Amino acid sequence: MSARVPTSSRIPTSTRIRASVRATFAGWLAAALVTLVFEAPELARNAPPGGLAHDLVSGLALWAAFTLVVCGGVWCLVVLPLAAAVPAQTMVRRRLPVTIVSGLSAVCFVGWRLGTWSDLLDHGPQNPLAAIFFLQYSTFAFTLACVTTMVYAHLLRQRLDP
Repeated sequence: MSARVPTSSRIPTSTRIRASVRATFAGWLAAALVTLVFEAPELARNAPPGGLAHDLVSGLALWAAFTLVVCGGVWCLVVLPLAAAVPAQTMVRRRLPVTIVSGLSAVCFVGWRLGTWSDLLDHGPQNPLAAIFFLQYSTFAFTLACVTTMVYAHLLRQRLDP
């Protein structure tokens, strides 16, 4: 007698959507924490004398709000359609390649959106501020994509394995 292999039809779309929301929130939290390495020193460097605490709190709150809005867009435009279309079994079985592709795609998108690739190909890295922006935003995007994918696959695996 063979064991019955669970199928994606056993996980309703609403459950996959809830899992995608949880995974995207976990990805946002991880990416926001990772990019504190870039944000906190920049905020401290630009703070006026005696206003460090206020600038850190308001700057980090603004960064958190901005990145949360970005994550909402990513969830609506990327994660939600994939959660509804990709079968759960496929996502669980292929979680490592999907994670790698999602992380690299995120970095490529950030590079394309900021114009980094054309700058590097045309002139070489001449603007250090552009390189810092690219590093910060690509770190955020890479972390968001990888953590979201891995957490989503983990949540689906928990539902598939009784």
